[in-house]
Amino acid sequence: MRLFVTGASGQLGSEVLKRSQFEIYGIYSTTRPKVADVTLIQCDITDRTRLLDTMIRVKPDWVLHLASATKVEWCEANKELAWKINVDGTRNVVDGCRKLRSKLIFVSTDFVFDGNQGHYRESDKPNPINHYGRTKLEAEAIVSLHSHHVIARSCLMYSGKQGTFTSWVLKSLKRGEVSVASDIVTSPTLASEQASCLLFVVEKELQGLYHTAGAEPISKYEFVRRFAEAFGYSPDLAKPVKQEELNLIAPRPRDSSLDISKISSAGFGFSTVDVALKTLRDELEEQH
Repeated sequence: MRLFVTGASGQLGSEVLKRSQFEIYGIYSTTRPKVADVTLIQCDITDRTRLLDTMIRVKPDWVLHLASATKVEWCEANKELAWKINVDGTRNVVDGCRKLRSKLIFVSTDFVFDGNQGHYRESDKPNPINHYGRTKLEAEAIVSLHSHHVIARSCLMYSGKQGTFTSWVLKSLKRGEVSVASDIVTSPTLASEQASCLLFVVEKELQGLYHTAGAEPISKYEFVRRFAEAFGYSPDLAKPVKQEELNLIAPRPRDSSLDISKISSAGFGFSTVDVALKTLRDELEEQH
């Protein structure tokens, strides 16, 4: 089985590269991942000609499309570029899959929902309230036209990779305080579990739309409290604030937690917050 992974240097891509037993070709835009036994190719998904040529050369059985502009504030401030990466780039990937009859997994987001309901199922109607969510929903529509596709929606991804949510929380805790929204609820997802889930999807040859996220809905404030405890800090270093106090450019859904019963029924289980945080601590210790 041959996999073609876009966004190989991102926090999810690097976890897929580490965990896969399959033959992998990973593409990256700027930063070359440090990983053995993987063929790495520098290629930007918005460079249509180069991307299609690369895909034709590799002839993958499955394409895991993980490359994305994911910083919500950046997407709001750079709308055209975010659209080019998340929508036009996805169209290029889908066209390559169509030519080669490759199966496709696309990782999407809880931000396709407005957050008025929470515990969203796959059958619930999306209604994004920020530009990032709109680009991902448009990309979902493009992916859904491909004959064999999986759309895997996830939430608040975190990992041991530098420059991610984990780094921000740990640096803030070391400094002594972190202000976190108490009125935003999500389903935090450990990147290594998400990577294992995507490889499970490949093994089982699943198709369609799945919510693939952590098993426990929780406010960002409570999540950071638990995070602090797991890493030996006082949970009281987390200070609750309202979303509007954070002066964000892009509005966030109030409760975009995801119902994961469909992927659970297919046979894959995600961890609760405390179990996932213990795994994260172990993963960070392994890096040192």
